[in-house]
Amino acid sequence: FTSVSEKAQAAIVKVMASPKRGTLEKAAEFVDFDLFSDALLEKLARLILESESELNIANLLDKLESKEEREKASALFMEEMTLADPDEVLKDCVRTLKSHPLKEKIKSARLALREIEAAGQDGSEVLEEITNLQRELDSL
Repeated sequence: FTSVSEKAQAAIVKVMASPKRGTLEKAAEFVDFDLFSDALLEKLARLILESESELNIANLLDKLESKEEREKASALFMEEMTLADPDEVLKDCVRTLKSHPLKEKIKSARLALREIEAAGQDGSEVLEEITNLQRELDSL
């Protein structure tokens, strides 16, 4: 998992799998699966939420279909993660996942604004869009 978005998704899954009391309930409250772009991480998060008893990583890995998925998930759960405050980690990761598409839209709108201004046209509509996107980003 290399991108900022994938790392945030991986951190959410790891927090969800943590043995700290109440972590899974908090994750269920904060996490929106529409924010997940990695299919394996989304699948892991859903499987963790669906687990009825205490989470057993080996049983979770058995529910994955391919050897590649099992190896990738196993490597994820083997990584060390210090959870000083799981709630804060969840909030930060969700904020990261929500902000990423907004940043991409702002970047795209800024490029469009440059092209419009270079053509000598009025870019006030695009500038307003950028301002609204920036406000939405700031409110996260």
